[in-house]
Amino acid sequence: MDRDDQISLAAFDPLAQPAVRLLVETIDTAFVEKVREKMVMADRPTTYRRNGKRTLVLLYAGRSGSTYAAELLSNHPSLGRMHEWFSYRAIEKYRKRHGLADHNACLQHILDNQAGDIFACKSIPMSIAGAALLGYLDQFREGLHFVHLRRRDTTAQAVSIFKGRLTGHYHSTDGGQGGVDRDAFDYDRIVQHRQVVQNVHDRHERILAALGNAATTYYYEDMVADPMAFFAAVTSELGLTVPEGLTLETRLRKVGDSINKEWIARVREIDAARASA
Repeated sequence: MDRDDQISLAAFDPLAQPAVRLLVETIDTAFVEKVREKMVMADRPTTYRRNGKRTLVLLYAGRSGSTYAAELLSNHPSLGRMHEWFSYRAIEKYRKRHGLADHNACLQHILDNQAGDIFACKSIPMSIAGAALLGYLDQFREGLHFVHLRRRDTTAQAVSIFKGRLTGHYHSTDGGQGGVDRDAFDYDRIVQHRQVVQNVHDRHERILAALGNAATTYYYEDMVADPMAFFAAVTSELGLTVPEGLTLETRLRKVGDSINKEWIARVREIDAARASA
């Protein structure tokens, strides 16, 4: 290593990258540093190689149908496999599976092997921070295209989060960890999850404003009712056409059951009683 390399190496600070500084100003330093602590970073900036320059980012909060949306959109040949690629948990799992040195090398491997002409990922605010720390946002900022997936019924969303935490069963493909007793209902915890969902969406809006981007909002309820309409709308935003004869394939089905319905009704009853008290 020559002297110039040593100086460059010593001077590199992931937290000083422009997109990272923007997130620090938009959210807070502790939030970004928490993500940084979880990541295995290269010791110098990375210049990524890509076939295309555009990135589709699907913003979401937990239990909003993001995995279903990702599977639907992954049916388009221009999008490759959509996943939460910038999540430190997902990228660390990928790094270990492929024996890669750090998350920067991991991201390049993902771009080489999982991305289409348009790189598609889903993201919560921590994943946006991961993309910034890896230097991706600064390198490909001009090609970012955001869509925002939400649920109109945030009470049902909060119940789904709470029940998932109890059972470990979030998707129809994961096998779960058994059932749940109806008596495990906890109004206060469900309301906390409902507030967290709102906080996540608020952070998304602040991040979009800071980046100077807009996002079309799509709703879980509409997507489930008409998956092809959702698929066609999002791909149309990107200037893509639906391939003739395309059938949307997904492994997922809804995991909600009678307990979900019962708990949703109970939350609404308590909400109404407290509002009228």
